[in-house]
Amino acid sequence: MRLPKGLTKTANERGSASIFCLVIVAVALALCFAIVAGSISNLAQARNATRTAEALAIAEAGAEYGLQVLNGNPSYAGTGTPVSFAAGTFSIVVTAGTGTQKIVTSTGATSEGITKVVQAVIYALGSPMFPEGSMAANRNITMTGNSTTATSPATSHTAHVRANGNFSADRR
Repeated sequence: MRLPKGLTKTANERGSASIFCLVIVAVALALCFAIVAGSISNLAQARNATRTAEALAIAEAGAEYGLQVLNGNPSYAGTGTPVSFAAGTFSIVVTAGTGTQKIVTSTGATSEGITKVVQAVIYALGSPMFPEGSMAANRNITMTGNSTTATSPATSHTAHVRANGNFSADRR
């Protein structure tokens, strides 16, 4: 190629375009590696957050189970051994607190070994614990309409209702 008048090509300028291209490619590769490394890190954090949330959900389910059993059996002390639930296990320990308290401690564990602990403090009132299917309110309770059973054959049911206000039932 012919250069304009007054400009000359020196020997040390040969191949400078190739070096410039190599530097641009190296910088582009470094940026790609950084983006991939960041994506892998974000993926690992998302998996860990999901597993932690799963362990917490299992522990909460265990606490709910413990409360339900404790409601029907006030002397319930816990599961003793882990109980399989969803993609993990939970174990429950019920201990006495101060006064009429009971403390339900549930430990949920995923199949990957991540664990979370949930505690529920229960205060026993002067009245007995309510059986499953009962209703209680600190205000008025009003029931309207007919009730039906979803059992086959149809069976009769006993309900337990306690209101610290007025109770009214209306069959329409």
